[in-house]
Formats: sequence, structure tokens, C-alpha cells
Amino acid sequence: MNTINLPENPEEKLELGIQIIQSAFSSQIGQIEKERNQLLAINSQKEKQIQDLKKENQQLKMQLNDFQQKMENLFQKQNQIEHENSSLHEMVNKLRESLSKLMGFKQAIIETVEVEEGIPIPKKAYDHLLSPSKSFFTKTNQHFEQNNFQKLSESVQPNWKPQEESKQIKQKEEPKKNPFFLRKNFKDENDPNLHLNFNLKSKEPNQQENIQSIAQTEEILSQIEKNIAKKPSNFQPKLNFYEKNQNQNQDEDEQNYKKVQFQQQKEKENEEEHQKNPFLTQTPNFKRKVPSKYTPFPARFNSKPQKKGFNPEDFFQNARQTLPYNDFNKLLALFRQYSDNHIEKNALFSQASLLVGDSNKSIIDDLHKLLD
Repeated sequence: MNTINLPENPEEKLELGIQIIQSAFSSQIGQIEKERNQLLAINSQKEKQIQDLKKENQQLKMQLNDFQQKMENLFQKQNQIEHENSSLHEMVNKLRESLSKLMGFKQAIIETVEVEEGIPIPKKAYDHLLSPSKSFFTKTNQHFEQNNFQKLSESVQPNWKPQEESKQIKQKEEPKKNPFFLRKNFKDENDPNLHLNFNLKSKEPNQQENIQSIAQTEEILSQIEKNIAKKPSNFQPKLNFYEKNQNQNQDEDEQNYKKVQFQQQKEKENEEEHQKNPFLTQTPNFKRKVPSKYTPFPARFNSKPQKKGFNPEDFFQNARQTLPYNDFNKLLALFRQYSDNHIEKNALFSQASLLVGDSNKSIIDDLHKLLD
């Protein structure tokens, strides 16, 4: 072992021991201070991290609140959509029921027409009218059978017989006029007066409601026939003759319209050239040629004394010049319904005013003068 030579004087030994203790103590204190400084630096870093985490926590809380509000709005919209969807389902079910009733009513009407006329109606005459998709009426078609529909037709028309027997009966008896149709041209697809627009293939499961609706329509039609028999009118043949002439005059209107368009294009070109060169002149304004031939006005409106200087033909000429072709035909259809006692005079005035509009009030005034 290494031996340390200590001084012999005890005081010197004491001083040497004190120096050793002081050096050891100072070195230990230095190490402790270093560790303390390191811990303080680590603590400051942790505090910064804590502050950053608090900020992130606040941001996440804000985002969470916004997300909750959005979710509440989405739930409200979902509830509204579900409510609307349920109402739409109810409407669709009601429409299916009403359409199925119309289908059964239409089938019964077509069979009665075939029996009375003795001639089968071609499919093209009615298949394009009110023909929904097959999947739309699969449920009603499954619940309805042909025997039930035959019973329905027999209940609607007690003297119902098949087509073969009806042809034999037709040779002996004259066919009755069918009040359901205003025209007998079943191939006319654009006929606005063809009121029976049904589908032949559809069937009706609810027979009692269908029978009641058909019975009500038969009563109404019988009343209409009685009123027509009491008050015969010469309006319909003259109106038919007038409508035939409208088809002939349509070509003239189209030609005149093309001429007007061509003349307007020329006027625009001449205006542009006139702006460039003032010595050029413009072409004169084109005036629409009015057809000279018009059919006579119906006798129903000529029955009352008219004012002096007012001609019924002038009313139709003025209406045809001012109104478009489709609106003019709709106005004729309204006169036709009024002649057949389907609408009253006030309804004619109201519908004609809606059709003509505010820009052509003079036509309505002339109509009041004509009918009052």
C-alpha cells in the first residue's frame, strides 16, 4: 500500500485535513450545480411543450364545437328529407290508386265503344296516351284477374256481350252515338278534344270504387245528352269547317313567317351597310299578307243582334293576326267547348283572358261585345 508522509506537527496535519475536505466539498458542489442547470433547462423545455399542447387543445375544442354544429344541422336536414320523402311516398301511392282507377275505367269505356261500334279500336289510337311504365303497375296487375274485370264490365254495362256477338247485333241495330268522344278520328294523336286518354293494359283491383266512379260519369253524360237534345246548335259543323280551313291556312302562315324572317335579315344587313355608307337606302318594311278567305262565323253567336260596324269575322281575323298559331287554336278549342255546353260564359272569358294575356286586352273586349 502507498503510504502518505504526514507532517509531524499536529497543527500542520489539521490544516492539511481541512484543505482536503474543502477541495472535496467544492468539487461536489460544482457537480451539483451542473446537474441543477441541466434540470432547469429541461424544465423550461417541458413548460414550452405544455403551452403548445394547451394551444392545440383549444384549437381541437373549437373544431369539435364546429363539427358538432355541422352534425346537428345535418341531422335536421336528414329529418326534413325523411319527412318530405314520406309525404312523397304518400303522394305516389295516391297517384297509383287514382291511375289504376282510371285504367280500369278506360278499359271498360273502350270495350263499350267496341261493342257499340262493332269495330275494334286500333292499339295505336290510345297506346301512346297515358302509358306509364310496366314496373309502375306490376303490383296492381298481380292482384287483378281477367274474370274480375269481366264482372266489372258487366256491372258497368248490364247488356255486355263479346265482340263476335256484337257484330251480329250491329247488322240488325244501328249503332248509338258515343258521347265520350268529340271526334271519331282515333288516329289523330294531336287532337286536343280527345278526353279519354287511358291505357288498355292496366287493371283495377278496387272494383267498388271504380263502379261508383263509372256510374257517376254515366249519369253526368246522360244529363249532357239531354241538354244537347233540348238545345240543338249549328255551331259545331261550322266550327269543324272553320278548323279544316285553318289547316289549309297554316301553310300560308308558315310561308309568310319565313318571308318576314328573310326580310328582317335583309333589313339588318342594310342598316349595317347604311351606317358604313349613308348613300345606301334601306329596304321597305315587310307587311304580313293576311289570307283573304275565311270561313263564316258560327250561327250561335250571330243569333243575337250585334252592334253596328262590328263583324264576327273581324274578331277572328284580328285574333289570328295578333295571337300565335298555337294560342289561336286553343282559343278555338275554348269556343268549341262553349258550343257543346261544357263550359259557361264566365269560364270562357276567364280562360280566354289567361290565354291572351294583358298585352292583348282588345281581343277580350271584342269577345265581350260579341257574346254580351
